[in-house]
Amino acid sequence: MSNPRVSVSRTMGVWKKFLASRERIDRPPLGKRPRTVTVADVFCSVGGLTLGVTEAIVSQGKRPKVAFAADVDAAALAVYRRNFPEASVINESMDTLVQLQVQGAGENAKILYGSGGIKVDSSLMERFGGGSDRPDVLLAGPPCQGHSMLNNHTRYDDPRNRLYLTVPALAIKLGIPNIIIENVPGVLRDKGSVAVTAEMLLRKHRYKTSSGVLAAHKLGWPQTRKRFFLIASLWGQPLSIEEILRRASEDLEKEFGDGPFPSVMWAIDGLPKARTKSEEWMQEAPNLSAENVRRIRTLVRSGALDMPLEERPPSHSSGTTYMANYGRMDPEKPAPTLTTGYATPGRGRFIHPTEARTLNPREAARIQGFPDWFSFEVDGQQPPRTALNRWVGNAVPSILGFHAYGALPKRPKGW
Repeated sequence: MSNPRVSVSRTMGVWKKFLASRERIDRPPLGKRPRTVTVADVFCSVGGLTLGVTEAIVSQGKRPKVAFAADVDAAALAVYRRNFPEASVINESMDTLVQLQVQGAGENAKILYGSGGIKVDSSLMERFGGGSDRPDVLLAGPPCQGHSMLNNHTRYDDPRNRLYLTVPALAIKLGIPNIIIENVPGVLRDKGSVAVTAEMLLRKHRYKTSSGVLAAHKLGWPQTRKRFFLIASLWGQPLSIEEILRRASEDLEKEFGDGPFPSVMWAIDGLPKARTKSEEWMQEAPNLSAENVRRIRTLVRSGALDMPLEERPPSHSSGTTYMANYGRMDPEKPAPTLTTGYATPGRGRFIHPTEARTLNPREAARIQGFPDWFSFEVDGQQPPRTALNRWVGNAVPSILGFHAYGALPKRPKGW
């Protein structure tokens, strides 16, 4: 019998208010003495996964405490710390903090304890040695190396594979009861079966698991982004991905009936006038060449979504299989999956649905589930556009983290 859980749910109307909020709302959790849920995030980037999970914790009437985060990107960590100021951060790669010896892959994988097993840096051991200092939830979005050639005997010598496996290794070593790992669906095509290996290692150490692909638009979100989630718990069986989607579908039917569900305009419409320098540069559309400006204006005036071949660059003159490039977003449908190239018309369907320009950073951030109060400043300064585009384009929409956390079982007595 599965462990009982406290459900998480939020209407899309409430999500819209969340996106449009310019000031962070510290909502008091339900009850006079709410339970604190401690969160750690490795491979955290700027914190999209943390954002969704902490919102889910608040929706359950609990108090989130973001205790720790790690990433190799120092500027991304600065953004993370600005938005989650109580977090202690470490600017290091996880393969310097966690080392492990693994033999085999998939169902045959095992940790070679006789050859060193799992070694965790003393700084983490001291910080999370157990008891009240141990996180309740470990989050991670490790980089995907989906097609790397891996040795079938031991996985320790491949640093790309080791990055993913450091997450279950850290949880197993420290006894962290809940883990949420997200990645691109392509991780399932990894030649070393790294996602399956991670899940099997967790199961062999008493974790119950659920895994699969969550599509943001299936949850009502206005973007067709898909992410693979591995959810594990020592507290009981997490909800299946199918059950997460079923419950979300029921909630959407109650709110919208037969539809339509939120479109891209739902997310980006109504941006208020900038009040600060930070808000100004977040709302600045990227500079484009005169020729691209002309192309985009012609496309928008025509009302078409796909740019005609005669208007495309010479390299497309004889035809192209990438019709989405130089394409306009359909204002009545969810946005396509954003990438780091969302500011460049030739890299996808990233032209604004109704205006002759590409998306600006704040619009892209909203589509990724970052509210208007979320700051992307680094030490009070505007980051380079290349870094900003990478952080926003690679983010996991906060609604995905929200629902993934909702799959975890209720804390049993004794924890």
